[in-house]
Amino acid sequence: MPVILADISSSATLGLVTALVRILPDARCLTDLEEITQEAKAGDSVVIVLDEPARAMAATRAADADPTQALADWCRTTEALLAFCRQRRRHVTLVGRQTAEDYPLAVADALTQRHGLAIGPSPLLQAPALSEAADPVTLALATLAILSDPRATALAEELEALLLTLRTAPAGPAGAQIATTVQAARQAYRRLQDRSADSASRAARAEAATALLEAMGRETQVDGALMAQDLDEALELQDALRGDLAQAHRRADAAQERVNALLTSWSWKVAGPVRGVGRILRRLRLRHD
Repeated sequence: MPVILADISSSATLGLVTALVRILPDARCLTDLEEITQEAKAGDSVVIVLDEPARAMAATRAADADPTQALADWCRTTEALLAFCRQRRRHVTLVGRQTAEDYPLAVADALTQRHGLAIGPSPLLQAPALSEAADPVTLALATLAILSDPRATALAEELEALLLTLRTAPAGPAGAQIATTVQAARQAYRRLQDRSADSASRAARAEAATALLEAMGRETQVDGALMAQDLDEALELQDALRGDLAQAHRRADAAQERVNALLTSWSWKVAGPVRGVGRILRRLRLRHD
C-alpha cells in the first residue's frame, strides 16, 4: 500500500518521519499541507506529524507580528487539514509532535496496526527527541488566543479528537490539553497588559510562568489525592465484603450443624413411624378427594 509520511510541525528535526522514511524506503516524505493534498491519491495511507493546537498557535504567533492575523492564519490552516482528514477518513492518521517525540516506538506500533506498515523494531526509533522545549508563557498566551475565539476553540477540539492516542501516553477528553492552563494564562496576560513593556517585561514573564507551573502542580496534587481516596475506599469496601462473606459462611455452617443434629437426634428417630403413618393418611385423603 502506498504511504505518504509528512511532518508539518514547527520542528526542524523531522525525527519520527525521517526514521520511518529510512525504514520504509518506498514511502514519500512531504513537509507541506498543500503538497499532501496534491500528492495523496485514493487508497494511500497518510501519516502526518503536526504540532498540537497550542504549540501550533504559538509558532504562528512567532512568525506573524499581528496576533489577530496569526489566529486567522492558524484557523485557515487547521480548517484545510480537517477538510482533508474528513475526505480521507480512516486512511489518515494525525500524530501530535509531542507524542511522536516521547513515544516513537508506541507510535510505530500503532501505525503498523492501523495501516499495516512493515515497520518493526528499529534503533532508528529510539533516538532521543532533539526539538527545543516550548516556552510555557508563550504556550499560555497561545492557549488564551484559541479559547477566546469560538471558531478556533471548535477547530482545536476537533483536531485534538483526531490526534493519535496511545495507551502509554496520558489521555483526556478533546480540548482538555489546552484548557488546563487557561486560568493562569488569563491572569498572566492581564499582568502583561497592565505593566510597562520596557521595565517589567522579564518580571512579568517570570510571574506568568510561575502561575502556570503552580496551576499545573495543583492539578497534579488534586489528581493524586483523588486517586489515593478512591484506593482507600476500594480497600475498605473489599474488607467489608470479605467480612460479610465470612459471616454468611458461619451462618450457613451453623444452620447445617442444627439440621444434622436434628436428623441424628433420638426424638427424630422415634417419631419416624408417626411421620410414615401421616404420609399414608395424606395419600388416602388425596385419593378420596
